[in-house]
Parts: sequence; structure tokens; C-alpha cells
Amino acid sequence: MLRMISQKSLKSKFPQMKFWKFVFSAMVRLMLGYAFLFNMFIIIVQSDAVIDIFYDLLALQFVEQLDDIAFQLCKKEAFGDRLSRAGNKKCFHAEFQRQHFLGRLKKIGMFLKMLYFCNLALAIMGLTYITMKQRSGDYQATSITVTFGDELWEKAVVENVAGGFYEHDLIFSMFNGVYVQSGVHDGRPVYVEQRKFEQTPYEKWIGAEIKYCRSECRWVLTHRNIRKSMTSEKLDCDWIFRSPETTDYNLLDVSGSWSAWTGAIVHGANIFIIDNECESESDCNLNGVCSSGQCVCYSSYFGTHCEYREPCPVIKGDQNDTWGVVYFEDGTFFSLYDRPVYVYMEGYNGTSPPGENDALIIVYTGSRYFGFYYAGFRGKDLDFWIEFAKDYHPFWDPFVSETYFITDPTISSTPVGLDIFFVTDRGERYKPFGKLVPYAEVAGSGYFSCFEAEDYVKYRERTDGKRLLR
Repeated sequence: MLRMISQKSLKSKFPQMKFWKFVFSAMVRLMLGYAFLFNMFIIIVQSDAVIDIFYDLLALQFVEQLDDIAFQLCKKEAFGDRLSRAGNKKCFHAEFQRQHFLGRLKKIGMFLKMLYFCNLALAIMGLTYITMKQRSGDYQATSITVTFGDELWEKAVVENVAGGFYEHDLIFSMFNGVYVQSGVHDGRPVYVEQRKFEQTPYEKWIGAEIKYCRSECRWVLTHRNIRKSMTSEKLDCDWIFRSPETTDYNLLDVSGSWSAWTGAIVHGANIFIIDNECESESDCNLNGVCSSGQCVCYSSYFGTHCEYREPCPVIKGDQNDTWGVVYFEDGTFFSLYDRPVYVYMEGYNGTSPPGENDALIIVYTGSRYFGFYYAGFRGKDLDFWIEFAKDYHPFWDPFVSETYFITDPTISSTPVGLDIFFVTDRGERYKPFGKLVPYAEVAGSGYFSCFEAEDYVKYRERTDGKRLLR
């Protein structure tokens, strides 16, 4: 309208009308047009299917025309006489003669063509930029916590460093923990398993990977050294855990039942995935503050989302055995899988304690607490245990001499109140853990209890973290 109606022609027909108001109204309509284009761009970027774009654009078109619809209703006295008179003013029905300024029209025409071209170029550049960012994983979670169920794969085929193979029972929950985005595969981010001690990349072992495989049309869990059989080829997507078929770019958006490989496909396998980044204190369970996307827990809580209370420093078993948490100099404690590690201190009534040079510790392995013997580890200092913990992984751990007891599957932050099962006979008949004998006659009565505060003070007075390990 601005190029068709000059200030002179407007003044000649409506002397009382301000030309700047006419310009302002034209600019408002132009901004509405750009708002429409911007919203259309957002719809295209965020939609998962073409049909979604079609329906959303129809709705957007309707909203964009609401003002024109309201204007026509006003003219037809739908909103009263006053608005009807306003909508039927002469200025809305006046005709203006086209202005014949050829040079001016040519310049304006060139300007409009350039404007249309810039709009198109900006849209293409925006789509290209967002596509590249999406393919590099910038719009997905950078760190996630994955919790698998207790599914067991007996005699999983494992490739050793020399290229040979051996069989080893695989419990999927041992691969629970933090996975961090590292690289891209088939246009989606790859999440790599991190250490259970400090959530940094493994150095000694190779971490499992969760990635999208276009050949499978699924998100899958794979490991470079684990295969389905000794004769199978080494494939890029040799999955051991997989999602239902999906095209989702975001792993957290995948819904439906997953499947595990346990020598055959097992449908309905358990898996739970959460984003480790927080947006508010509610993401920290109101037990900490959200700072730069990470939960900073209050002094009496711990965990990625501050979901656990500070563990009982010393626990006591029904056989008078005493176990303690190992504390570092900064007040933090030794943990694996975000659970405290308990070291045998003293006690034992009726059961042989570990040998003079053996260490006996309680470790969480993804879904259960295990009581492990480590032969020859008792004399080691704290620095040795820190280095040992950095690359600790229950599936790959070569140092365990014997499993003394295990608990039922649990997500508890400590073994307090859990039933334990002593491991007696071993062999094919009792796989995968051996013959399990419950200690308590009444199920649910638990084995460990937390030491009273005054008893704990006595232990702290004559014990420190290093001594617990010695």
C-alpha cells in the first residue's frame, strides 16, 4: 500500500488523516507477516512429520486471519453500532488512483525482490544451521543416567585383547550408570559409558555405547568386545539391547518396550533413562540447588539429582561384623555407581574373617550389593584404591577372588535393611551367582543396621579412611 498510495493522494481525499498513522498501520501488517513466517519456520523445525506441518500451518493461517474476520464482523454490526460505524468509515472503502512514477516503482520493485530473496536465504541458512546442530547432538541431552533391569545373558561371547574369545555371564545392570554424549552415528548422538567412580571416560576398559543405527531403525546398546557368537562377524551395530523401531532424534523421547539379547531376543526388557542436567531445584529433588545445569547437593544429600541421603558411616551386621565408609580428606566418601563402598573393619562372630592380607568390601554393582574378597589388597594404601576404583567395572573386574554374599536387586543407597544371601556351592547347577542361602529366617528382616551416633563417634576417634583400608 505504501508504494501505491502517496502522502499527497491521501491528504487530497482525507485531509484530517495523519500520514504517519497510515505508515504505522502498514508497518504493523508487515511485522505480522514476518511473525507468521517466523512461526512457520519454528513449526517446520520442530515437527516430526509432514502431516503435522500441514495441520499446524492451517491453524496458524486461521489465527493470522482472525483480525480480518473480526473486522468483517464489526462491519456487519456483530459487536454493536459503535464498532460498525468505525468499520464502515469512508477511508476503508476509498479508491486511489495508481501512481505512475516509473523510476520510483522500478526501484521499489527491485527492493522487494531483494527482500524476498533475503527472506528465502535466511530461511535456508536457518534450516541448514539447525540441521547441522541437530546432527551434532547439540539439542539432545549431553549426559544421561541409564538403568537396565536384572536380565542375565549366560555365556556371553567376549573378545579379549589378543583377539581370542571367552564366555562370561553378563548381567545388564552392571552397565548401569552415567553415559556422556561423545560423537555422532547415523545423524544421532552417541552416548558412551563412563567410570562408576567419578563419571569420566574409562582408560583401561572400553565403555559400552548407546547409539542410533539406521540399519536397525532403533537405538541400541553395543560393546566393541561383546558379540552374539564366536562365529559372527564384527558388526558396527551388533546390539545387545535395543529400542523399538523409531526415528526419534532424542533418546529421551523414545517410547515403547525395549528388547535384550540373552542368547535369544527377550522382549519387554527393563530400562530407565533420565537426563542428568537440571533446570530448577525440583530436578534436584529440592535437596540441592541447580547451578549451570548440575545439581549441587546440600551437605546431607548426594547423587546426580541429590536423590539419596548421606549414607550411614558405619553399619553393623547380625554376626557382629562392622563395616565403615571410606572418607577422603575433603569430606567426600568413596563411592561406585553413586553408592558408598563399605570396607570390613572388625567383628565377625562365627564366620571366618578375611585373611591377613585380604580385603573384604561391599560394593554396589548396578542393581545389587556384593560382598567381595580381594586377595592381597588389605595392605594397600588409599592412593592404590583410588586408582583401582577409577577403572572399576564389575563385568571386567579381574581382581575379585571370591563373592561372599549378595543382596536382592535394589536401588537403595545403602545395604541397611536388605536381606543378604551367602554364596555357598558353585557350579553349573547354581549359576550365575552360586547357591544362595538366606541368612535371615524371616524374609525382609534385613542383615545390616546403622550404628548409633555415639558408637560412630568412638570409631571416628580411633579410625580414619586410610586405616579402614589397612
